[in-house]
Parts: sequence; structure tokens; C-alpha cells
Amino acid sequence: MDIIEGIRKLGFRRWYERRLIEAHAYLVTGVLALILAVAFLELRGETAAGGERMTYLMSAVASLGGGIVAWLRYHRMLALVEWAGEQATCPACGEYGRLRLLATRPHALAGDPDSDLAAEIPLLHVACRACGNKWDIDATR
Repeated sequence: MDIIEGIRKLGFRRWYERRLIEAHAYLVTGVLALILAVAFLELRGETAAGGERMTYLMSAVASLGGGIVAWLRYHRMLALVEWAGEQATCPACGEYGRLRLLATRPHALAGDPDSDLAAEIPLLHVACRACGNKWDIDATR
């Protein structure tokens, strides 16, 4: 679920909470994959047959790769959630997370390879549910 669909369907606070839970699930998965990689390396050292040693070594490499991918996914999702959370406070009344999505458009930096977060995040025009103030949530901030 992308940021636009998530905020429209769930509201900002629930979307934020669910993305944090999902990000931390990737973190736990990554840690478990790294533990599995170490376990395969330990098994590789105790076996005598060459075929089994190679199987355990390849399993350890695959587990390590899965752990690295999970860590990168966790880091990216956490950056997205932190970015959105930092800008979800109404500048007029200070209310946090009580916003209504008014309009969206692709970000101007979407094609820029140096701005990877802007490629994933559109420009969001939101309004505060408490006071009605309007502002933009922008990936360049």
C-alpha cells in the first residue's frame, strides 16, 4: 500500500503505525536470517562430506543475502515513515497527525537518481482536521 492510498484509507496515524510495524518486522526477519547464516556456517565446519559442506556454505550465503535485503528494506521504510512523521504536525495549531489528504502530484525530483526518497514519495497537499490549515508535505525538506 503506497502512501497516498494508505493515508486515504486508514488515516495518517494508522498508516504511520502500520508502516512502523511492517518496518520492524523486516528488522526481525533480517536478524533471524543472520542467525540462520551463522548456524549454517557452524554446521559446515562439523560435516565431513564435501557436498554437504558446499550446501551449508551456499545456504549461509543465501541467508546472509536475505538478511542484508531485509536490513535495507527496513532502513528505507523507516526513512519514509520518519520523513512523513516529521512533517505531519500542523504549522498553525500544532496538532500531530490529524490531517486530511487534499491533493497529490508526482514530485519534481522523481527522475533524479540522487533523490531516491523523492522518487518514492509524491508531493502531498494536506489540511489539518482540527483547524483547517493547509500545507504541503514535501520530500525535499
